Amino acid sequence: MSFTQEQLEKRRGGIGASEIGAIAGLNPYSSALDVYMEKVGLKESFEGNERTEWGNTLEPVIAQKFFDRWGKAAGVKDMIEVETLYHPESDFFFATPDRLLMMEDGSLCGLEIKNVGQGAKKFWGQQGSDNIPEWYLTQVVWQMWITSLNYPEMAVNKWFVAALVTGNEFRVYEVEWNDDLIDKLSDLAMAFWKENVEKRLPPTETAPPEALKRYVSSVFQYHDEDFADTSDAFEGWIEALVALKGEREEISRQIGEIEATIKGYIGENLGVRGNFGTVTWKRSKDRAAVDYKSLIESALSSGKI
Repeated sequence: MSFTQEQLEKRRGGIGASEIGAIAGLNPYSSALDVYMEKVGLKESFEGNERTEWGNTLEPVIAQKFFDRWGKAAGVKDMIEVETLYHPESDFFFATPDRLLMMEDGSLCGLEIKNVGQGAKKFWGQQGSDNIPEWYLTQVVWQMWITSLNYPEMAVNKWFVAALVTGNEFRVYEVEWNDDLIDKLSDLAMAFWKENVEKRLPPTETAPPEALKRYVSSVFQYHDEDFADTSDAFEGWIEALVALKGEREEISRQIGEIEATIKGYIGENLGVRGNFGTVTWKRSKDRAAVDYKSLIESALSSGKI
């Protein structure tokens, strides 16, 4: 589903279904820190690429194929498109289902549509199961939750996922309502919004290295002359950094002393042999150096280290 510029800007003010997997640490392509950066303006909202453009183009085709091939057997009475749905009390939670399904038994289900490329095929399991990528599973569960709050008079207990795999294989998956997962995701999202976004405290503790690099680059790109407020977590990071740098300096000092001692012992000789193996004192026109690689290899082969 594609969004207008106005919709993209509005989405910056809350958490959508496509972001909850990253916040939960389940999306290999995005993290909670990436979502945070977007919400506080350190990163531009993703506006799509050629892959998502093809996904949007194929969306109505895949939806119609689901309805024609699976609709009757699944008990679908009608399939409709809806605008973005918001949590009735916390309007910073929202979802935009690809389709809602009016069922013959009076219940309400939904349909998530995916165009799966060759590289992502390995993440998708047996058709008819709920074995889909975890970041899509959380997306679907989030949509079920938000939809149920908007239609409290109707039972929402299932969501279908129609996937066109590598352009020629059509699969349908079914995800059931899960109270425990919904509770966990809603609590996690609320904590993220209140403790990180609103307080402008980046969730860096569990962020992957690449996300941290993106965050640091963004901060230095957009920084101003103000000082950020400290926190208990930040104080801990500084203490740890100072301690580690102190250890590194001490280790470097000890290494230098031991190197000088070894070089002085070897003197004008070619090297020295012992239980550790052989250490040579390499000489060239401009420099002389201990062959530490040979020392380590000898120690490894002799079982010393």
